[in-house]
Amino acid sequence: MKFPLGALLNGKYILPKNAEKNIKYTCPECNKIAILRKGNIRIPHFAHKVDNNSGCNYYNHPGESEIHKLAKYTLADALEKRILKEILWMCRKCETMSNGPGFSVDIEYKDGDSVKVEYRGDGYVADVAVLNDGKVRYIFEVLNTHRTTTNCRPEPWFEILADDIVNPDRYCKEPESFECQRKHYCIPCTDLVNNEPWLENIPHLPYKVGRNDNWN
Repeated sequence: MKFPLGALLNGKYILPKNAEKNIKYTCPECNKIAILRKGNIRIPHFAHKVDNNSGCNYYNHPGESEIHKLAKYTLADALEKRILKEILWMCRKCETMSNGPGFSVDIEYKDGDSVKVEYRGDGYVADVAVLNDGKVRYIFEVLNTHRTTTNCRPEPWFEILADDIVNPDRYCKEPESFECQRKHYCIPCTDLVNNEPWLENIPHLPYKVGRNDNWN
């Protein structure tokens, strides 16, 4: 499978589907010239020049970090273009409910939204975040080989498989939905529990940045 890895233009990571010919791009790994191959048969992709003797295998044999980076920027691109419409969320508990096996979360866009890659929040670093007026609206984590292990991110946040994002069969079709991999958390199930009136009588700990500080 040929991964459509990006190249650098003035220090900015550019996806091949957004790149233009006759512009000088460079490989993020070796800084040598990267050639854009964009036609009607194969998906757009970058490659090294034939006479490149650096021995760089960035485009031929990408590692986990390169695929993870590609997935982050591809996801950010879909959010910037407002193509992504919904996140599908499967839950085994929901299978016994009247709404069927799982649910979907609509991605709603607002004027002033901005998309940040590797956004640094309060006690966490998000792969991709949608912000508005300095406030986080959505967070997206890319699951390549390791799951996100902390839950200190503000809801809603989603974990998406890298393979789903960068799959060449879907790459140029601009998918409108992805499936969230947070199987252990379900918004409808959580809402059902949180709305129970008896919970108001239970002492609770304030939740902040993934830890509990003191009793109320």
